[in-house]
Amino acid sequence: DMAYVRMALLTAALMSCVGLGTSAASTFAERADGALQMDGRTLPCGKARSALDESLPNLGMSIPDGGLLVFNPTLLGRHPGVVRIFVFHHECGHQHVGASVMEADCWAVWRGVSEGWLKKRTLAQICKSFGNGPASFTHPAAAERCANLDKCFTVATAQFVERKRRSAVVRSLQAPQLVSGPRLIRSGVLR
Repeated sequence: DMAYVRMALLTAALMSCVGLGTSAASTFAERADGALQMDGRTLPCGKARSALDESLPNLGMSIPDGGLLVFNPTLLGRHPGVVRIFVFHHECGHQHVGASVMEADCWAVWRGVSEGWLKKRTLAQICKSFGNGPASFTHPAAAERCANLDKCFTVATAQFVERKRRSAVVRSLQAPQLVSGPRLIRSGVLR
């Protein structure tokens, strides 16, 4: 019995170390319209098509020339929801801004701010998902990406606030809406 308990505890510890089962509620599906269904959320990326591939050695990749996004649902499922959504938008960003990782990060941040799923406090979760990775052939160092995320978030937030302010000003300058028309008091006299 004690050996069974130890084995169960060891298995649980190993699973938590490698991230297995950390997001059992995560669900992913390819949609016929090309969008990705993730955790009950439909995520389209313009005309690009999303595909799932458990053999992909990383969280996701973008093939702009082919209009294709590919995601590894097993690896994505090991991360918090905000990281999964960020990864989708980062890869979608490559479809819009090209190969630059920093620009794709900014594109994803801008979408997160404008759609309301990214907050200042959740940037830390995204940075944590980068680990302490050094610069590689394809990506800048994690610390450099995190500094870029902070800068992008500050700019995106300011732009979003300014856009909301301008929209409110425009609405206030528009002609007032007629609440009700004139009432007929008696025949021939309007008030």
